[in-house]
Amino acid sequence: SPVGTEWALGTTDEIENLVFQPFRAATGKPTNAVGKNMVLHLIADNIYLSVKITSWAKGQNGGFTYERSTEN
Repeated sequence: SPVGTEWALGTTDEIENLVFQPFRAATGKPTNAVGKNMVLHLIADNIYLSVKITSWAKGQNGGFTYERSTEN
């Protein structure tokens, strides 16, 4: 998980009921996150981003695409 972040499955509309964890704990394998609504919390800035990963590269190439929006 990127340093200073925590993740949850769901949307910012549900933020008070979400359980935030490191990325891998929230998703299992990164490919499991494709197509799911997630919320990313940038801890130091206390910013929440709605994120939907739309693709993840095969192997360990590290490529991915995503859509996002912000909520403070």
